[in-house]
Amino acid sequence: MDELDIRINQIRKLIREDINHPKVRILAQQITKGLNTNLGKARAIYNWIKQNIHYTRDPGGLDIYTRPSVLIDLGRGDCDDSATLYATLAGIVGVPVKLKVITQDQRVWSHIYPLALNSKWLPYDAAAPVLPEQEVRYLDERTYDV
Repeated sequence: MDELDIRINQIRKLIREDINHPKVRILAQQITKGLNTNLGKARAIYNWIKQNIHYTRDPGGLDIYTRPSVLIDLGRGDCDDSATLYATLAGIVGVPVKLKVITQDQRVWSHIYPLALNSKWLPYDAAAPVLPEQEVRYLDERTYDV
């Protein structure tokens, strides 16, 4: 197990711990109310995060992981926080999610974002200035199950 695997396991733990949190469950249901397809739910979750979670870097070279239930109230976080919240909300409403990690040296990630399964795996990167379902290809990337 390398450094990336350890970090992903920390994120998986946050997802598992908050997937049954009442505040997170209620929010997931509110965001996706009336939507019956994975595509509709995936887009609605992306739009909510894009509108309500403002991208903020972690301070001073630290890598801080914020629980989804805390991030909702905080309203700001970095890419791992947005990806963790996305995966949690999507998991609650039954949308399969993976996490894609972009690395510089196979040890430290430079970016992480969720992929949601519609008819294929599509990116929903609310922490980057790209449109949903558009993906930039990188030389060094890994995809992880949640």
